[in-house]
Amino acid sequence: GASVQRMGDGSIAQFGRIDILVNNAGIGLTGPAVQVELEDWRRMVDVNVMGVLNCTHIALSHLIEAAKGPRGVADIVNISSVAGRKALPGSSVYAATKFAVNVFSDGVRQELASKHVRVSIVAPGFTKSEFIEHIRPDLLAKIRASLEAMPAMTSEEIAETGTFCVTRPA
Repeated sequence: GASVQRMGDGSIAQFGRIDILVNNAGIGLTGPAVQVELEDWRRMVDVNVMGVLNCTHIALSHLIEAAKGPRGVADIVNISSVAGRKALPGSSVYAATKFAVNVFSDGVRQELASKHVRVSIVAPGFTKSEFIEHIRPDLLAKIRASLEAMPAMTSEEIAETGTFCVTRPA
């Protein structure tokens, strides 16, 4: 919406162009489908899907123009999740939103390839972040053993992966 437009305009005013867009916002309001409020599903779709679409839409023309510049390429990096490939009980809508991000990324990648705008997907597993605060306590208790057995990723590791994507030669 309007706040995304202001962000894009502010970026152009401050930096002159947009070379890289990283879509990283996301929430996961998990729980069994019969227990989750419809509003929680709507919030996940608004943030996880519409957030990516809004930011990408604002940035597209700027990215296409930046790709003509000194780098010879521009980048979109969408942070998805392994949940975008396989749903688990209690995460069906979250998984659906991340699957949508993956499919959108692939489609727009094909459209932008000839314009030298790369589109990458980073799909981490469980990550140490505030995301865990949104997992329902009853579900968190069920998955805690799995989480403790598997080391969680850090946000720095995910950032390093995104940096790798955007630093490849054109």
